[in-house]
Amino acid sequence: MIWISPNFIDNLIYCDNIHSELYPNDHKILIIFLDKNKIFNSNNRAKLRKQNITKTIYDYDKMNSQQWQIYANETDYLTNKNNIITKYKPDR
Repeated sequence: MIWISPNFIDNLIYCDNIHSELYPNDHKILIIFLDKNKIFNSNNRAKLRKQNITKTIYDYDKMNSQQWQIYANETDYLTNKNNIITKYKPDR
């Protein structure tokens, strides 16, 4: 499984995976083409600001044990509520 930032989804031109002919293994090579003009164009950032689209930056160093526990509880609740990854959930 490969994760990509949601910010890059609109910049995705092409993606595929192929078998390696150089190395005999069960892994595949991931090929992704992104539109660099949309990523590095400062006009695009200005447009996002005009549309009032913001980016959340988390400061993990300011978290304490209680905040992490609240986060964990809420994540568990949302995962169970929406049946996300239930087939991977360990038996308790």
